[in-house]
Amino acid sequence: MENINEVLERVKKLSNFLNKGVTPYHAVLNVREILLENGFVELNYKEKWNIGENFKGFLKFNDSSIFAFNLNKEFIKNGFKFIASHLDSPCLKIKTGSDFLNSDGNLYLNVEVYGGPILNTWLDRGLSIAGKVFIKSKDYNVSFNVCEKIVDFKDEIAFIANCPIHLNREINSGFALNRQKHMMPLILTTSVGKINSFRGLISKYLDVNEEDIIDFDLYLYDVQEAKIIGVNNEFIQSKKIDDLAMAEASVYSFVNSKSNGNKFICLFDGEEIGSSIPEGAYSKTLLNILNRIYKCLEVSEEDMYISLDNSFIISADMAHAYNSSYGEKFDDYNKCIVNKGVVIKSNCNKNYITTGETSSYFKSLCDRVGIPYQNYFNRSDILGGSTLGPIITKYVSIKGVDVGNSMFAMHSCRETAGVFDHYYMSKVFDEYFK
Repeated sequence: MENINEVLERVKKLSNFLNKGVTPYHAVLNVREILLENGFVELNYKEKWNIGENFKGFLKFNDSSIFAFNLNKEFIKNGFKFIASHLDSPCLKIKTGSDFLNSDGNLYLNVEVYGGPILNTWLDRGLSIAGKVFIKSKDYNVSFNVCEKIVDFKDEIAFIANCPIHLNREINSGFALNRQKHMMPLILTTSVGKINSFRGLISKYLDVNEEDIIDFDLYLYDVQEAKIIGVNNEFIQSKKIDDLAMAEASVYSFVNSKSNGNKFICLFDGEEIGSSIPEGAYSKTLLNILNRIYKCLEVSEEDMYISLDNSFIISADMAHAYNSSYGEKFDDYNKCIVNKGVVIKSNCNKNYITTGETSSYFKSLCDRVGIPYQNYFNRSDILGGSTLGPIITKYVSIKGVDVGNSMFAMHSCRETAGVFDHYYMSKVFDEYFK
């Protein structure tokens, strides 16, 4: 097994990435900074592009997805090497105008559930709030006289309290939380201090007039930072490992690659809610970006199709680790164990894009750098999830493989994965981009 100090040094970057990525907006800002530091040129989706061969560029799309690429003159013959991941995670989103005083005199927030979180993991922990706030602007050059600010309160300012077991004897017997009734965060006590509304809190934080706050897209998140745990420091525990871990691995392998090959990373938003948003994989955003690149390079339509046919995509999303406490939920003969290697995900109904051919390509890649791998299949009597691969290839017809690292408690407020597995996947991505 690899030197633990080398592994932990690599995982420090992951911890930092996880701590900064409290929303997709913040993750995009972090990735943008990494790309700029490594000499990539930022493009604007709303402006004309001036790019050519040997160009290193990237662009944000609506602040919550980001795409980066490296071009050389062999883009038709060799195609692109893609890695796709996503930046969103299941969470709680605050409804606009939703704070309310309860009979106890405390101020609560009305929230809705984004994606499929494990709800009870959000209870009894310190929560903060981050996202976007939209404010009135006097600048008539700003669209609709509205400006926006990406914000992060950072402090533990909210919590969702459990019901005491003395008042709910069924709480350990499969008690079902009601999303509307039981998931309302308590944010402040109005009897203490001068702030008595959520907008008042935003106003104080941003130093703007309360009446100038028009709307917001704000989310709750667990403030506890990523932490290395385990007797031998072999695990990492954090919020949003699914799927910021794969995003981080792809970004650093991409920027650290010494090769001048045609490389492309896609970091989408919206995967946890079906990807059917402009920033998601089900949109034509990636296809539009590719079309614009080929047009700038004066590539014919036929050559574009040849280039795409010579391309390959790795869809990178986390996978389920075998948990013996729930052994009946897993395939008996394909148990993915944390820190035992990267995971290749397959499904005959094409919830994943992996085929025998593309799986062989990826396994060959692993063998070249001596990285162990595992196969993931759902139990045949349990319907599993899907991910980015089949969605992307709906519009961009290229071969690919779905991979990830095994993790415990996917979609928990706080997830756990293996530090060695992250090191392994980073090494495979490094080799892929050579």
